[in-house]
Amino acid sequence: MARSRFIYTLKEVAVMIGENLELIEEVTANSDNIAEGELVYVRDGSEDGTKGLTENGIDDLRDLLADIRTWMVESASSSSMNNAISR
Repeated sequence: MARSRFIYTLKEVAVMIGENLELIEEVTANSDNIAEGELVYVRDGSEDGTKGLTENGIDDLRDLLADIRTWMVESASSSSMNNAISR
């Protein structure tokens, strides 16, 4: 896939994919969660700047969030089954 030329702020990504901005900020706080080069820091005139994602980074984020939700459902199902067995 060709390298994206566009960088989307986390706020814009949240709107684009219908996710909570705070969740996206938390997930991207660890740069290991997104492929190298797909999460970038952008100077915006503020002291800290802002983070942005490439189109590939957005895809990585979507995949990660889907995986997290799958793990949560599987974990909840497993816990429910274990609780039922131990009763």
